[in-house]
Amino acid sequence: MLPGTERINRLREYEFFAVAGHDQMEKPIWTHDFANMQPLLKWNDRVGPATVTYGTPLRRYLMCVTHGPWPGQGAHDTCFLISEHLGPWKL
Repeated sequence: MLPGTERINRLREYEFFAVAGHDQMEKPIWTHDFANMQPLLKWNDRVGPATVTYGTPLRRYLMCVTHGPWPGQGAHDTCFLISEHLGPWKL
């Protein structure tokens, strides 16, 4: 089912990365409990705008992270990460 405006505004429709992070097989643990939501990546004072997409031909998740003045102009650092299960991430 495609997301519609009636579904996209319902918190119970979302899943969040759980406190525990990953199971023993390094697969992410998900929860519907917003209070248990955790970041997919921590990089203190470095993570700015970030996007994640699934590359079907690679069967991997790809993350692009940018750090720099936001909003604004100036030098930015960009890093590309890859993961089989939304973490752990590799450069």
